[in-house]
Amino acid sequence: MGMTPKPLTEKTSPRDLNSCQGNLTPLIMNQKHDPDNEPDSRRRQDHYIDHKVHHSDHKHQDKDLKPLKDHNSTPSEDADNENKLWSNGCGAALAILFLYLYGNVLVMDQMPVDPRVQSWYFVTSPTPILLISLAYIAGVTWAGPRLMRHRQPIKNLKSVMIIYNAFQVIFSTYLFYEAGMAGWFGSYSFLCQPCDFSDSPSAVRMLHTAYWYNFSKFVDFLDTVFFVLNKKYSHISLLHVSHHALMPLGVWYGVRHEPGGQTTFFGFLNTFVHIVMYLYYLLAALGPRVRPFLWWKKYLTSLQMVQFVAMFLHAALTIVTGCPVGIQLMKLVFGLAVIFLILFTDFYIKAYRDKMRGTITCVPKLSSIYNQEQNGQINGKAVDAVYKKSFSHKFE
Repeated sequence: MGMTPKPLTEKTSPRDLNSCQGNLTPLIMNQKHDPDNEPDSRRRQDHYIDHKVHHSDHKHQDKDLKPLKDHNSTPSEDADNENKLWSNGCGAALAILFLYLYGNVLVMDQMPVDPRVQSWYFVTSPTPILLISLAYIAGVTWAGPRLMRHRQPIKNLKSVMIIYNAFQVIFSTYLFYEAGMAGWFGSYSFLCQPCDFSDSPSAVRMLHTAYWYNFSKFVDFLDTVFFVLNKKYSHISLLHVSHHALMPLGVWYGVRHEPGGQTTFFGFLNTFVHIVMYLYYLLAALGPRVRPFLWWKKYLTSLQMVQFVAMFLHAALTIVTGCPVGIQLMKLVFGLAVIFLILFTDFYIKAYRDKMRGTITCVPKLSSIYNQEQNGQINGKAVDAVYKKSFSHKFE
């Protein structure tokens, strides 16, 4: 465009409006939006709850617009992403190896095994759990990204995401209800609740709930698998990988030695958080029409922080007051809470810092060319209509 266009007003003639729209549309079409090409600071602002918006990775497009190009990262970007993932994987692997050593020395050697679970599958030894978790770490931080290196993100996963999230909501609701009915809805004390090792209905109900809660931690691995398939590598943070890898082994020691009472509180709380989280992901996956009603997304991060703080305080109170429960297990829970709080705080600070540094690029480009007002509103209804038509998918 060789000349500066005149400012648009409601009195601008239809001929000038059509001319402006004809000039603006090609420019907007050149502003190809690719969510996968946005800086990490834009994609990791909201913590690892918001990062799961990969479940709603459906790009809404106007029927008159050309399809957006697929993500095509350069070899240097792939190498940088893979190095970061490998670093996160090494950190998570070291954390789980430390947990394994602690559990074998200070839990298994000092606490008796619950006789009710001695013959159950995957309760005899923690080694299979460790190997599965290490395989998960290697798969999502090393093998998976390399397999996807020269491939585009997998398409047509929306239906799978919806089914997966719906299953997680139902499964988490079941576990929360069972744990509540077995004790936490009334008969349990939040201050000090010893484990009941008898065969009473409530004790057996909590035992089975703990076992299936342990199983649910393996199902959660699919969260990261979907990140890899969608090449959302910025979401596979040290916090995310460590949390998913540590939980199955940490819960396993509880199932084997004390599947009831005080040690089940954090699992009861975690199932409630998962209900809310996966419900959000399910609704977000349904498309742009539902997302305006998801205003409560901003509270999910706070809910995660409250969960970790409650887990920390509950374990600390149990240790300090000398409640007659497995103190070695409560120290394990306390240690996990400290690790998650540190990683979460670090992640949140970095995300907030990146958010403050981030800038919006496409709107300033348009405003500088088309004499946009400083408040960010395009001057003239015709240009505003063209702008909204072309960029509405960005904000839905």
